[in-house]
Amino acid sequence: MFINRQTMRRICLLNLRTNSTGNLHKLAGVMYKHVEIRHITSRKDVDMANKREWYPGYTYHITARGNRRYTIFRNREDRLKYLEFLEDAKVKFPFILHSYCLMTNHIHLLIETIHDPPGKIIQYIHYRYARYFNKKNGFEGHLFQGRFKSVIIRNNKQMVDTSCYIHLNQVRAGIATEPENYQWSSYRSFISHRENKHVDTRKILSFMNNGSKSHYQFYVGIRLKQFN
Repeated sequence: MFINRQTMRRICLLNLRTNSTGNLHKLAGVMYKHVEIRHITSRKDVDMANKREWYPGYTYHITARGNRRYTIFRNREDRLKYLEFLEDAKVKFPFILHSYCLMTNHIHLLIETIHDPPGKIIQYIHYRYARYFNKKNGFEGHLFQGRFKSVIIRNNKQMVDTSCYIHLNQVRAGIATEPENYQWSSYRSFISHRENKHVDTRKILSFMNNGSKSHYQFYVGIRLKQFN
């Protein structure tokens, strides 16, 4: 089915402006709530971000791979243990997890920081998980490949697009034909009423028309068709 640009705008309306918070605006006949995400506006800001300088309240797309791309999750128990350590980290270093996907040899997390930098959060999770995994399997040495990678989120559209990218990871890898068929991502929580204590879907869904789960699902579907 062909969807023209105007129809997509009405169905998947995203708020891309970031001047104020909480105002209601009208665009293309559709009401939507304005939500603020901070911008990097200067070359100095970009340079500092590349040096992993941290700004409280910013959101980051975190990725980390197994050393030499080796497996870091062998079974259900391993993934549950990783999520357990993630929840422990929330207590010690409060943050908001907006989206995630746990693949066989790497992870994707979309994290909004509050009081602590992402490096402290990830170090805490991965140190505990690596210790658990190595002890369980009789391994030694580094489980993860070097430092994790982080990309700062600059605006609302990038945040939604990154969430879609994370939720399509398992499809791109050929593990699932549809993103909802994969258990170890947060996607099901975005399109259904299934509870997931690990993730908070509210901010990303607030960028969709009326906070609609079906509109987010449609938006992900459009992205899926782009590489099928």
